Amino acid sequence: MDSDKCRDEVVARTWERFVSGAEADLSCLRQDVAESWRRCQAMGVSPRIERAPDGKARFSPNDEDLTQAAEQTIAALMEWVHGERVLLCVSNHQARMLLVRGGRQALDAAHDVNALPGALWDEGLVGNNVLGTGVRIARPLALKWREHYVAKFQDWACCAAPIFHPINGNLVGSFAIAGFRKVLRPQMLAFAGNGARFVANALCRIQACKQLYLNKAFEEYVKRYPEQAVVALDSYGFIRQASHQARVLVGVEGLLIGRRLDELLPVGTPEMPGAQEMEILIDSCKVGRTAFHPVHCDGGLAGNVVILTPRSGRMAAPRSNGNTAERKDPQWSARHGFDDIVGHSAVLKDTLRLARAAADTNYPVLLMGESGVGKELLAHAIHGASARAANPFVTLNGGAFSEELILSELCGYEAGSFTGADRKARTGFLEAANGGTLFLDELQDFGPKAQSVLLRFLEDGTFVRVGGNRPRKSDVRVIAACNLGRAELEKRVRSDLLYRLDCITLEIPPLRKRPEDIRPIGEKILREDLHFSGRVDERVWSCLRNYTWPGNVRELRNTLLRAVLQCGGDLIRPSDLPLASAPQARCGPPVDCEDAAEMLAILRQANGNVSEVARRLGVHRSTVYRRINRYACLHES
Repeated sequence: MDSDKCRDEVVARTWERFVSGAEADLSCLRQDVAESWRRCQAMGVSPRIERAPDGKARFSPNDEDLTQAAEQTIAALMEWVHGERVLLCVSNHQARMLLVRGGRQALDAAHDVNALPGALWDEGLVGNNVLGTGVRIARPLALKWREHYVAKFQDWACCAAPIFHPINGNLVGSFAIAGFRKVLRPQMLAFAGNGARFVANALCRIQACKQLYLNKAFEEYVKRYPEQAVVALDSYGFIRQASHQARVLVGVEGLLIGRRLDELLPVGTPEMPGAQEMEILIDSCKVGRTAFHPVHCDGGLAGNVVILTPRSGRMAAPRSNGNTAERKDPQWSARHGFDDIVGHSAVLKDTLRLARAAADTNYPVLLMGESGVGKELLAHAIHGASARAANPFVTLNGGAFSEELILSELCGYEAGSFTGADRKARTGFLEAANGGTLFLDELQDFGPKAQSVLLRFLEDGTFVRVGGNRPRKSDVRVIAACNLGRAELEKRVRSDLLYRLDCITLEIPPLRKRPEDIRPIGEKILREDLHFSGRVDERVWSCLRNYTWPGNVRELRNTLLRAVLQCGGDLIRPSDLPLASAPQARCGPPVDCEDAAEMLAILRQANGNVSEVARRLGVHRSTVYRRINRYACLHES
């Protein structure tokens, strides 16, 4: 300790000589420190700076991902760091603070120097520090007391390690631990290195999840608009997927994947649109218009699916000329059958029995059920089991188009019938589905004009193209779906149209009404959709059965996807479930006295440390708290 104090006094005297302009021998300093002092002096940094400046630019999508990853990591690591004078923080690759957590005294001191989210700690602005200097040299760094070039920061001892992206190896930020007027142990530099690694792994999981969402959205848009040029941009503006039509339209040699769209076309995408769908007109290239469709994952922007329209073309017209070759196109085929519908509950069996009977008829079918129960899956199965199975299965979503556009999509249009229309006539969905099935999703979102067209078509099988005057006939079986209750649906859809569609009504039960189906559905999702070959803790299935599933099968799939990404191995535990803290989810069987005794024994062994109890039981901390509360109620009774 005395030797450390003596060294600090030598460093202090050296610092005073150096900043005063006098000749100073820096041999008493570590090489990284000496070089940073020289850089600070060369860049004209004042040693009397009081606070770090605030960054003016908005946080980028990468910053948001890194912040989310840091929150997950720091929340766990704070349990290992004790003291009112200690901080954990994460910055981006520009040394801009993203997240700060710590004790009260340390946070007060951090506020005094603006070591807060948004502040810039670049070495050229505030002198040497573990964040700014760390990203400059791209290796772990420790600085304490008078080793800081700026006097205001000499009450701090800090360690930091760079965060490298685990896939591309790029430097994305720094993880730091800092003590205010507190000595940090030598092993804290290794602690910072582990923290940086944990953040990098969490970042990888977050971005992998976003990529899965973006890939699925891209596939859906390509199926919906097979003639259009479609690209998928990640949240940084890089192309991750591109259809064949996009490659032809852009006309760029080599691969599109990994390149920025705004470098290839003047689409103006430095700031990625993400709040809503938008269109951008282009004046100086053969792409006349781009339509951005944002894709979200857990509330954040995963990217955008972009539809590129040629200058002479119309916006996003699905392929639909109805000839034999087109009808055989797999894009217009049913992709699922009754064998793909998993479940053993009595309510589901009753629904499937009626659905199979409906498949043997040509009557319209109305599918009712909450979002995510599998209405489109059942529509595919009905078509696939019908006499129309070899003919097209065409899907039209009522919420995907404006009131005017949906008429041209439904009926097609004559040449030049409205602004932006092709010079050649285009067929619509009713003609594309000739001989097969037209699936009308989100029936409640079809406007009054479209409902009138559908009513006439259901009555006599005829329709008129937009801009035309000649009735056309098409042999189409209609299956409609909605996610509203009967009373609400009657307010949105005209009664005479409902009478026509209501020949056969199938109500698909929500997942909460058939909990016995959750495990077989989940096992199928893990095996076939997520390709997970590991094991699942039995308590996971208990937790899933006790959850209410407002998002039904779609939410179950997303929950399992996140669990697979979270577990990082070959065993999914209850703590890997994102719904582990939901009040509706009770992981495990009802409480009995033996469970209570076991919990109390583990609590005593862990000296009351709830986090340690959760780790031993393989559950989330909130689950431990809920069990403790239930045991208390049991004891009172």
